[in-house]
Amino acid sequence: MIVATDPPAARTLTGVAALPDHPDGVGSLTVFLGGRRDPGTGPRLVLDGTGRLTLNHLAPLSTVQSAYAPPGWHLLAAVIVGTRLDEGDDATLALRARDDVTLLLGHAPGDWDIVQTVRVLFSQFAQPPGVYARLPGNETATGGLYLASEATVDSSYNGAIASGEAAARLVQQATAR
Repeated sequence: MIVATDPPAARTLTGVAALPDHPDGVGSLTVFLGGRRDPGTGPRLVLDGTGRLTLNHLAPLSTVQSAYAPPGWHLLAAVIVGTRLDEGDDATLALRARDDVTLLLGHAPGDWDIVQTVRVLFSQFAQPPGVYARLPGNETATGGLYLASEATVDSSYNGAIASGEAAARLVQQATAR
């Protein structure tokens, strides 16, 4: 059996104590913005390289997939990560994220409406130096139980994919015996 879920859920399901749990997590708030003005970024993430803004990055969702917004409209995702979440409630942070987006894009605040905000308490696990040596592998102490989770590699989409591939190879090897 393969357990393929977020680290806290995998820890609960398997009892593997080495899996990161909520105290080790980093939260996020995604502010979805809608407007008629083209963001002008192309299909690229826009990062705050200064560290001064509330948002971490901006994703032009409808530029990548036009079906995400009605014709003539654009949908953006402004993402706030980590300790910045302590700087206000969701409504306050959404307004700050919208203002950051307009600053980054050179637009007016009225160009973008706040469509929705989504807070996730555990978006990724903290990754201080040395964390990777403490992560569990894909095999568990329970025979036939494998982990396919970013928590076995690194907290990223790539980590999740690499872990899933590694777990699948282990299952193939075990069934070939």
